[in-house]
Amino acid sequence: MAEIIEVFEFFDSDGSGSLNVQEFWSCCTGIGLVLSEEEAQETFNQLDVSGDAMISIDEFSVWMADRLTQPSHTQEDVGESFHVLNEWP
Repeated sequence: MAEIIEVFEFFDSDGSGSLNVQEFWSCCTGIGLVLSEEEAQETFNQLDVSGDAMISIDEFSVWMADRLTQPSHTQEDVGESFHVLNEWP
């Protein structure tokens, strides 16, 4: 969970405590999930269960936990991505 929070906070560029669609799209790209603008918006809308046009840490955590358990990504792969992101300027 600490790594998920770390990624969330890294991409929460305005420090609002939530991700807008642009921050979410940057996050997806940063973790190696390349989405078109439309795909990012669609995923964002699905994750925004509160309907406030922002993704909270709770909404993000559910999504990231799901991403961590997908067969195409091992926990080690995702963990390595987090470490690489942590080293970005």
